[in-house]
Amino acid sequence: MLIFGCGSTANLEDDISSSVVAINDSTIEFIGSTNEVNLEKLKELLEKHPKDYKTLEINSGGGDVFAGMEIGKLVKEYHLKVVVKGQCASSCANYIATASHYVLVTKNSIIGWHGSGFQHFYYQPKSHSFFIKVLFFIFGIDENEALAKIIKEWQLAEYEYFRTVTDVDLVITVLGMMPEFKRNAVLFSYDTLTLKRLGLNIEFEGPQKASFKVTDKIYYLDVFYIEEKKLQELSNSFHEKVNKKIASYNYHK
Repeated sequence: MLIFGCGSTANLEDDISSSVVAINDSTIEFIGSTNEVNLEKLKELLEKHPKDYKTLEINSGGGDVFAGMEIGKLVKEYHLKVVVKGQCASSCANYIATASHYVLVTKNSIIGWHGSGFQHFYYQPKSHSFFIKVLFFIFGIDENEALAKIIKEWQLAEYEYFRTVTDVDLVITVLGMMPEFKRNAVLFSYDTLTLKRLGLNIEFEGPQKASFKVTDKIYYLDVFYIEEKKLQELSNSFHEKVNKKIASYNYHK
């Protein structure tokens, strides 16, 4: 998954100690990667107290995309408000924020995207390192076949996720990668109005940030405003490509 660069934001989650804990009678604090361990911790808390928790406070740089989708399903199932304290980036933004009926980005915090299973429409991942190529050769794995298999699995899961779990437009995950926009930062985001046009019910406690700090490192993100008509054009074009790709897999709803 590391070849795609959307699972996590340049290993930002490595700077955050991992934990999922109840911090009061109605709030769960989620700190760290969207991985299987944190997924199971969250699931256990919610299953034990299905009616108690109303809010998920999160600080995550992303992680595993499939675990991220499963966490998002829990957010949707338990109708959790998402409060970003620090960052909600990459898989966190893709699948957790988009699953919530309401997202609050607290002061000095950020929400940012980094691509998705459909990002290859606009960006071709770099070839594997020489070491990985050697491993592929040793184990008799065809690099192109392996890549195609992973992309297919990811795209089908993501397509189904955005079709059934969230009302947010899937294009939110890749707009900042489109050639219409000049992206200079690792992450991209959108102004509040554009986010709401994309279907996200979101509020910012303070001014929307274009940079953020994790321990002693400063990271930047591009924030785009997209006029409504242009946004609709880009969305329509993107979904035409998505529908053709999904149809090529003989997928049936």
